[in-house]
Amino acid sequence: MKKTVSIYTFGCKMNQYESQAMAERLKDFEVSFSQEQADLFILNSCTVTSEAERKLRQLFRRLKALNPDSKIIIVGCYSELSPEELMVLGADEVVGVKEKRAIHKYVARQLDRPDGVPQEGFFTVTSSIEGRTRAFLSIEDGCLNNCSYCRIRLARGSNVISKPIDIVRKEFEGLVRRGYKEIVLTGINIGYYGVDLDSSLTELLNELDGLDGNWRIRLGSLDPDTVDKSFLDLLAGSSRIARHMHLSLQSGSDNVLKYMKRKYTISEYLRAVESTRMVDPR
Repeated sequence: MKKTVSIYTFGCKMNQYESQAMAERLKDFEVSFSQEQADLFILNSCTVTSEAERKLRQLFRRLKALNPDSKIIIVGCYSELSPEELMVLGADEVVGVKEKRAIHKYVARQLDRPDGVPQEGFFTVTSSIEGRTRAFLSIEDGCLNNCSYCRIRLARGSNVISKPIDIVRKEFEGLVRRGYKEIVLTGINIGYYGVDLDSSLTELLNELDGLDGNWRIRLGSLDPDTVDKSFLDLLAGSSRIARHMHLSLQSGSDNVLKYMKRKYTISEYLRAVESTRMVDPR
């Protein structure tokens, strides 16, 4: 009988995507999401706030009380930055961000099962933690910003690793074939997609925009300084990209933004908003 694995996810869309990807790399186990009984639990952690960390510790203690003989692996941003703290908590394995791709190795070791599943390359998915119509698709990891308040850049890295366009396209086409109607492009900072590949988010969207099928793209959050004319021209001419944009805004004060080491002023943010509104005044 297959051993059971339950995955809990904290935090962002990127983590939700990676939880689905980890589940797909564990096909020789019986995998579920957020079930309180299993042979092994994977807690996909977040470190964006102390509250996210507190909730994970609280869940850990509850699962351990309910399943004293089960194993618990903690992965992700919290474990990347505070591994010793989580080992003291009692985790059986503490796995960093990049090691998520080798999740089968850690699960197999804890459950005394053979490994041998390839772990290299980019995460890709064929299904969605969101249900049957909406799927997340990660296109990049890392961020070039150096914001003074942000722990995510410390966990995820201050360089950008973009998924090549041909891999994104193949993954996208697979999700469309399986009936997904809305595909959310996500990452740590998708506006920087392609800087390491001599490409851009606009180039990727142009490639996807021409694909067959009944679908639409929704974009994750963007920094206002990454919204340029070529991107807005594409948005204006496409019926496949959702008329919705999340432009990040941390403060209404230029002084606070400066202390935060954000790369825009309020006037620059407002210009980005007005330029975007011109695409569709509604």
